[in-house]
Amino acid sequence: MRVVPESQLAYINPPRTATMSIERMLKRATGNAVRSPSRRYSGHHTVYEPQWEDYHWFVSVRHPYTRAISIWRRVVEHMNLRNRQWKAVLLPDQRGFEQVLLNAAPYVRHYWQNMSCKQFTDAAPRVDSVVHQETLTEDFNKLPRLNSRIKDRRSPLHHASRDKTAWHTHFTPACIDFVQEVFSRDFEEYGYNRDFEAVKRGEYLA
Repeated sequence: MRVVPESQLAYINPPRTATMSIERMLKRATGNAVRSPSRRYSGHHTVYEPQWEDYHWFVSVRHPYTRAISIWRRVVEHMNLRNRQWKAVLLPDQRGFEQVLLNAAPYVRHYWQNMSCKQFTDAAPRVDSVVHQETLTEDFNKLPRLNSRIKDRRSPLHHASRDKTAWHTHFTPACIDFVQEVFSRDFEEYGYNRDFEAVKRGEYLA
């Protein structure tokens, strides 16, 4: 989570939803510093303090299919940063997308079950706006309390991935079913298309 006190904005940032890009855009559009709410919660945790009640709360979201791929890439490419539980159940030859997504180990299942974007909003008093990664500039410019609007349409900043294959090639029918189940709140709440073939064509929103 991030806050911009001078502009009274509170930004809920689920992992892999363009946090770096939106931080940059907030700085440009408000002219103010973007801060973590506390040293303890400097990442993606959502917290609430009474002084933020009147802030405009917004969340960034991303289509569950492409986001699941991004999460998986982040996990396996930074396995050296994971704890021993991850390394014990995800051996080097067991780190393909389907193997990680459908891994039966309780620790891994719990991880996926707690990754929906909607879940990161549960601790917030409300959500006033939603910024979809697929329509990033348009949605961002609808936020109130900006001193200027973002005119360019640069692609979101990402942590570079070594995997350059098309995201949809990693999916099997079982993977599609799992993502639709685990991220069901995101499909429903943010208007995302469940039709896998349509999403492959770029039709992200239903």
